Amino acid sequence: MRGEGGGCAQERERAWVSGRIEEALRAFEAEMSARTGRKVELSHDSIDHLHSPQYIDPHFHDASLGAKNLDQVLSLRAAGISAAAAHVGADYLEAMMWGSGGGEDGPVAG
Repeated sequence: MRGEGGGCAQERERAWVSGRIEEALRAFEAEMSARTGRKVELSHDSIDHLHSPQYIDPHFHDASLGAKNLDQVLSLRAAGISAAAAHVGADYLEAMMWGSGGGEDGPVAG
């Protein structure tokens, strides 16, 4: 009757392997949390900066990054037109603002 005792041994082995896998996953999760915590924090700080009123102001980019077409951007904003209201792709808006070429998905007719 080897089959009866073997089943119990297999269950113990499965439980042992399952416990080892759980241990390894917990250790991995703890290590990754420790390694990435600061990166996540810095990412949140970047988001706060990129969405700040200063960063959204076209004058900031003109002064610090040498943006082109500032007058064009300001006239569009004065007319109530912004990136949020435009029906264009992000590449097109960047090309228009920075003069970087590209911008394959231009204005959509509508």
